[in-house]
Amino acid sequence: MDETLLVGGTTVLLRSTGAGLQTLLMRRPERGSFAGAWVFPGGVTEETDAEGAVTEVQTAERAAARECEEEVGVRPEHLTALSCWVPPVEAPKRVRTWFFLAQAPDAVVHAAPDEVVDVQWIAPADALRRHADGDMVLY
Repeated sequence: MDETLLVGGTTVLLRSTGAGLQTLLMRRPERGSFAGAWVFPGGVTEETDAEGAVTEVQTAERAAARECEEEVGVRPEHLTALSCWVPPVEAPKRVRTWFFLAQAPDAVVHAAPDEVVDVQWIAPADALRRHADGDMVLY
């Protein structure tokens, strides 16, 4: 594992509806990381995320929960590690990112105005279809 990479945490927030499973996606502004794209809430770890953590996964989990709360106003509990993605060497910004699944708590989503242009609960298959149709940019 490349210890020189920044580490990040991302929350795949899920909820069950009468129409099926949905996930929360947020659209980034037309500047910065993932400009204009629809993404899951997340970001790089901070010093406070590492306080008392024993493993990188624990630090990333804290970052995922914190970033979710900062970006969409929802603090998930009981995150479950799903995967870790390491970008290729040629990527312009490399962050080893841990993805976590979490059930959405009963809370109203509030998008952070400086970081989030829009939020949407959507079925994963619908998001993929919209991406394939060119209506939604996903990474």
